This record gives sequence, structure tokens and C-alpha cells, in this order.
Amino acid sequence: MTDNEYASRIYCSVFCTDTDSGDAYVRGILNAISTLSAREQAVLESYYKHNSNYKQTGEAVGNISGEAARRTVQKALLKLRHPSRKRNMSVKTMIDERDSKIAIVASMVDELCEQMDTLMKKAVIIEELPPILALQKNSICNLGLSTRVFNHLLNAGLKTTDDLLALESLDSLMQRRNFGNASRIEIIDKMRQFGHAEWADRMEISLENLS
Repeated sequence: MTDNEYASRIYCSVFCTDTDSGDAYVRGILNAISTLSAREQAVLESYYKHNSNYKQTGEAVGNISGEAARRTVQKALLKLRHPSRKRNMSVKTMIDERDSKIAIVASMVDELCEQMDTLMKKAVIIEELPPILALQKNSICNLGLSTRVFNHLLNAGLKTTDDLLALESLDSLMQRRNFGNASRIEIIDKMRQFGHAEWADRMEISLENLS
């Protein structure tokens, strides 16, 4: 009897079936058998591979009784039915386990990609933060202007100190209703307090010349 036929017979006994239906994984079955004791391997080979009965098997493996040979065969089969051995005997089970592992790895890869995507988005946000923070830092909100003057500047499209610094004078604001010299002086004073003394001096000269 060939190893393939021997493995098939062991498979049928382990899985309690009449045929292996092509599901017997020969290498896995032979490897599982090799983990048994020497006597257990011997009785299985005598009983299944050489078609000996229990009495003949007992005589072949050490002159033990047929009943002892039967118990040894059953003990060996019980060990082979343990999940750690049994799962390596079935082609279908091994394929299912392989597919399950592939699915787990695929899931891990997907999760890793999502984490990388999140990190990349955070990196973009971090890169965009300095300009945003700079804009907030330079906002005219920080000047502490009165609500009326603050609204005048916003309506004129002047939202940051940089917008104010770009002006050669505040004359254009004088055309706005309720925007007079007091409003202009307030802006100049606040900009000076904010550290723009040179600009404030220039605006004051412009105001004096106007007067």
C-alpha cells in the first residue's frame, strides 16, 4: 500500500468517514503520525498500511495482545483527532485557515492605510497651521479697537494689521460716515501700542499735514 493510500485510510478513521473525497492532505497526515510514540506509529502502520488484524498487529509490534493493540490504535486515533493535528490533515481546512489569515492581513493592511491617511491629513493640517495662526495673530481683533472703529475697518476690507500697514494714509477711511479724526487717532494709537511705531509716526504726520 502506498503512502497516499495509507494516509487516506488514516484520514477516514480520524474524520469518521468512508472516503476522503480528495480532502486528505498526505504530507500533513504523515507529519501528524510522526508526532506519535513509536509503538503508536507501529500499530497504525501494521493495522492500516499492512491490513493486519488486531492480533497480528499485536504480534508484529512486540508480542502484545490483540486487545492491547486495539487500545493502542484507538489511543493513537484519539491523539490524531486533536485539533492541533487534525487541522493539518484536511486540504479544505488548511485552505480555509490560509484564506482567514489572508483576510486578517488584508484587514490589517486596510487599517494601516487608514492610519497613514489620517496621519497624512494631520500633517497637512499642521503645515497649514502657521499661516492660520499668523493670520489670527495679525488680526485687527487684537488691537483692542472700539466696536465702531473695528466695524469701519472690517467694512473697508481691512482685517489684519498687515492690511493697515499697506496703507499710505487713512484718508480713504475719512469718506466713511461717522469716521473722523478721533477714529483715525484711535487706530494710530492702537497700532503704536502693537509695535508699529514707524507706521504710526507716518500716519500722524499725514494727519498733521491734513490739519
